[in-house]
Amino acid sequence: MDSVYMVLQDDLDLTPTIRTPHAAYVDLTPFIHQQDLDRWYTLLAPLPPCHPEHGPWICGGAVRRFLQDLPLSTDIDYFFQNQTDYYQVRLACESQYHYPMIQNTQHHSTFTIHQHTVQLIQTKFCARLFEHMDSFDFTLCQTGWDGERFWISERAYHDIQSRVLNPTGSIDTLTGTWTRVLKYAAREGYSPSSSLIEFCVSYAREHGIDCPTTYA
Repeated sequence: MDSVYMVLQDDLDLTPTIRTPHAAYVDLTPFIHQQDLDRWYTLLAPLPPCHPEHGPWICGGAVRRFLQDLPLSTDIDYFFQNQTDYYQVRLACESQYHYPMIQNTQHHSTFTIHQHTVQLIQTKFCARLFEHMDSFDFTLCQTGWDGERFWISERAYHDIQSRVLNPTGSIDTLTGTWTRVLKYAAREGYSPSSSLIEFCVSYAREHGIDCPTTYA
């Protein structure tokens, strides 16, 4: 099958149903085979539930890799509307379900839940799922699950098909960005676009920062 999206049906109508100031998002749910959707629900069964309106939501690599029918070798990242919601889910993981916490930082709390690594992200809180998706540094990360539907940005769909890393405009630091460029290049074969390379070079010259040559 030529499509990167192995779990998706053919003839996708990529008509955006949600638009933000930064991206246009497509609902992929109608194109997913039922058996694959059942597999997703089975995977999520022991994890904290998501909700379309108030969250939490799962965004980023775990959703993308599922849609590509790749092994779920990445963390499952949960994003929240506010800190109260974050602490409620964290408390449930600790006290109600007694899941082992393996890391707790200012950025996230990490749990092992049924052999999956789950991160509860607390660096940024947003009212909507799409605000979180807008904030990723690369377009290929703009995938999300809201508890009922899978979402992807138009640019993410095409960049993943082309295996190209493009910036979204939400890049904060060169060091973190370049490290992630190397990670995606080495692990999954993505190539940085010319615009991303130009950004990194320009940023380095302006700030006197050396780009790392390896990633952890």
